[in-house]
Amino acid sequence: MPLSKSQLGTAAAVLTLAAGLVAHFEGLRLQTYADVLDIPTICYGHTGPDVRFGDTKTPVECKELLQGDLKAANDAVHRCITIPMTKGEEAALTSATYNVGPSIVCGSTLQRFANVGNWPAACA
Repeated sequence: MPLSKSQLGTAAAVLTLAAGLVAHFEGLRLQTYADVLDIPTICYGHTGPDVRFGDTKTPVECKELLQGDLKAANDAVHRCITIPMTKGEEAALTSATYNVGPSIVCGSTLQRFANVGNWPAACA
């Protein structure tokens, strides 16, 4: 089912908030570097089979990668957190999912607490 205009606006706002969080903490690197686990990483912390040492990207390419990665992270948040969230809660969970992976919101203690509305416990 397609999203309404209101839902699209909310989704865009959440992704914009999450992008600000990720960009601030990750920083922009236009050349591939090894992360702390020696995984090839580029742009705003993008990893995957498409990243090889020696790669370079433009700022525009990095922004596109970030948006795609955040959309995938946000999709995981929506699959696993089934209660309504504020934009801030959703953006924070999207950022965390981007950094840690879907396991932070799917099958986790955080998920269990969040889905009953116990945000203090979910955050702890």
